[in-house]
Amino acid sequence: MKKLMLMMVVVFLAVGSASATYVSAVTIEDVSSELAGRAPVNVINGNGFTEATGVHVSTFENDTMWLNNNVMPSYITFDLEANYDLDSVTVWNYNEYQRTGRGAKAVEISIAASEGGAFTSIGTFEFDRAPGTESNFAQVIDLTSYAAAGDARLVRFDISSNWGPEGGPADYTGLSEVRFTEVPEPATMALLGLGSLVLIRRKKA
Repeated sequence: MKKLMLMMVVVFLAVGSASATYVSAVTIEDVSSELAGRAPVNVINGNGFTEATGVHVSTFENDTMWLNNNVMPSYITFDLEANYDLDSVTVWNYNEYQRTGRGAKAVEISIAASEGGAFTSIGTFEFDRAPGTESNFAQVIDLTSYAAAGDARLVRFDISSNWGPEGGPADYTGLSEVRFTEVPEPATMALLGLGSLVLIRRKKA
């Protein structure tokens, strides 16, 4: 019985740690352009964003989102600062009140295994238009089926269109927030498998 209880504790700890975790040290490698006051770092620094709830503000203020300087196509490149087996990328599109047409629409995602390395495109995705409200409008893109995501250092978004042109000149585009998650470690998954077997054996007993 004591052995079973110990194994149950192991199962509990494994389950608690098995979910994908956010990559925390992301920086901006480069960007096509930025409008004064709407820096690309706002996409990763949590400015205007509540991490615990996923809520992003909707505002006319300049310092909570990234906006390009009216140039299309546009791009932004993220440096994960180490190599990761990526699970997903979560995107909160540009959410400026009454100007959500500036949000990125058609976006090609490419991945490189090293700084200065060749990028591999994993395809073009349509980013959801933000609602223009203070809410959680996260869009999760699963990366686990793409080989390049298994060894990712740089991730680039090439933006070829927006939802506009409402809110100003036609080629403004930007983003509110971006988060990357990594695949759980194999050891953790193995513990989960062991825990499942323990529970099945317990039921049979």
